[in-house]
Amino acid sequence: MANRIQSYEISHFPNVIGCIDCTHIKIKNPFGEIGEVYRNRKGWMSINTPVVVGPSAEILDIDVHHPGSTHDNTIFDRSSLWARFENNELNRILLGDNGYACRSYLLTPFIETNSDPERRYNR
Repeated sequence: MANRIQSYEISHFPNVIGCIDCTHIKIKNPFGEIGEVYRNRKGWMSINTPVVVGPSAEILDIDVHHPGSTHDNTIFDRSSLWARFENNELNRILLGDNGYACRSYLLTPFIETNSDPERRYNR
């Protein structure tokens, strides 16, 4: 219960379990044909690592198995975390950026805000 209260105080959304985003971890250039899949959109070799962080900055979920060229949303759609949300096992909400598709359990900001409620939502 304390985590739910703390999550609400931080995000102003009820039932938020945490925030999700990916970060690129730099790696040495892998050799061979498969090497290029590790080149990220910034041009360097990496592993794209999704991390879910809770209200006390604790890591709730992390996955270090995806080449740098893999899009954040693709990684989420292939994850066991996605399956748990889709199967209603968690009954909570994640907050993410525009790298993810907005869903009933994964809230993302509006790209363009056209009203005061949309601007408040994006804060």
